Amino acid sequence: PEHPDTLTTRYSLAQEMSARGEHTAAEGELRAVLAIRERMLGPEHPDTLATRFSIAKEIAARGAHTSAEDEFRIVLAARKRALGPDHPDTLATRFSVAREMSARGRHDAAETEFRAVLAARQRTLGRDHPDTLATSFCVAQKMSVRGDHGEAEQGFRRVFAARQRTLGPDHPDTLATWFSVAQEMAARGKHAAAEEEFWDVLAARQRTLGPDHPDTLATWFSVA
Repeated sequence: PEHPDTLTTRYSLAQEMSARGEHTAAEGELRAVLAIRERMLGPEHPDTLATRFSIAKEIAARGAHTSAEDEFRIVLAARKRALGPDHPDTLATRFSVAREMSARGRHDAAETEFRAVLAARQRTLGRDHPDTLATSFCVAQKMSVRGDHGEAEQGFRRVFAARQRTLGPDHPDTLATWFSVAQEMAARGKHAAAEEEFWDVLAARQRTLGPDHPDTLATWFSVA
C-alpha cells in the first residue's frame, strides 16, 4: 500500500473522483495518500505538496473557501522554500490563493495578488502562455467588479485577441472571453453593440458546445 506506484494510482483515482464531482470522497482519498507521502517522503517533497495542493482544491470545490485559502497558503510557503518564488508550481499556488481571496469577497486584495502573479508569469512564461492569459482574465474580472468597465473591456479584449491567436476562435476559453467583452460593453451602456456580440457568441457556442450546454444557455439569457 505504500509503494510509490500504488500511491500514484490512488492519487489518480482521487482525481477521477474529483472530475465526477465526488469532492468529499476525493478529499478523503487524497488525505490518505498525503499521510503516507508525508511519512515516507517528507512534508516538503514535491509529491507531498502536490497532494496537499489537490486537497486544497477539493476543499475549495465544496465551498469552504477560508479553509481552502489557509491550505493553499501552507503549500505556497513550502513551495517558495523548496522551488523558489517564480517556479510554475509556486505561481499556480499563489494564483489559487488569489482565487480563494476573490471567492471570499476580498476583491482588492485578490486583484493585487493576481497582478503580482501576472507580472511573474509574463516574465517567466511569456505573455501568450495559457496560465498568463488566465491570470490576465482574472485581473480584468477584478476591474469589472470594482466598476471600471472601460479598463475591464480593454483587458478582456487583449486576452480575447491572444486566445484567438493561440487557441483558435471556437475554443471554449476564447468564447468565454468574447462573452466577457460583450458583458463589459453592456455594462458601459453600449447595448446595441453588446447585443450583436452576444448573438455572435451564441451562434459559436451553439455550434461548438450544443444548444443545452450551460455556457450556451447563459448566452441565451444575455440576449433575451
